[in-house]
Amino acid sequence: MTAVGKLIELQAQVIERARRDTLRHNPPSELGRFDRAVFERAVSVLHAVYVLAAAGHWETANAPVRQLFELLVNMEYLVSCPDRELAAIRFMQFGSLQEALGILGELELAHARGRKIPVARLLQAKSALDNPDYAQFKTTGANGQTRWAKSWSGKNIRELSAASPSELRMVNYQTLFSTWSEQAHAAPGALVRGIISSVFPERPYLSDEAAETEAVVAMSIVQFLELWKLLPQAPELEESVRSEWLIRLQALMAIRRADGGPLLIEMEF
Repeated sequence: MTAVGKLIELQAQVIERARRDTLRHNPPSELGRFDRAVFERAVSVLHAVYVLAAAGHWETANAPVRQLFELLVNMEYLVSCPDRELAAIRFMQFGSLQEALGILGELELAHARGRKIPVARLLQAKSALDNPDYAQFKTTGANGQTRWAKSWSGKNIRELSAASPSELRMVNYQTLFSTWSEQAHAAPGALVRGIISSVFPERPYLSDEAAETEAVVAMSIVQFLELWKLLPQAPELEESVRSEWLIRLQALMAIRRADGGPLLIEMEF
């Protein structure tokens, strides 16, 4: 089995264990259930990476890796807040605001396209934005127009990465939002390999697809395990199991370095 295959196999084992533990985990507190919901989302995102990477679509797989990264840096910031429960409430309130704005946007778009929409539903969507919980995210511009905050924390992903206790978080940010940005946005750089293989099949490739697939899968596993350890009331994972997974991952990435291929991410254990 190739290094890529072994990494994907490890990823499947992590997902299986996480899913099994989640089914048995029922925290009694609201904050515990918040942690469980975040953890379940992370498991789903990791599974999306697994499905895409196993099918050979590393470029598409880096989109859910970005989502997993954003979830991690948001939770790092949330856990660092003096009152974690209040921070979790603010996080959920902002999520509720985003949902309300999304519904209103869909209704306004449907109206602009000439579709009939129930007036009562439109008014209900607009009145939902008057919820006092949303006032903390609302400002009024000089022109009198309402402006909504872009995030619950007041920080963007780069700023959250910089605020992370991990020195490597900015390295990960650079990889996901710069090095692999073309793949996330279907830029020419993401399409050129397929085009060249059709037009100039004899031309060698500059990129190493196996190394890139390994890096995507490895990054998703590391970030997921970091998040698992970070959430105080996520299902318990024995440190011996976590260490075994990371040692296996580290060994597989060492194989790639010994073969002379590039290592596109840095990791700390």
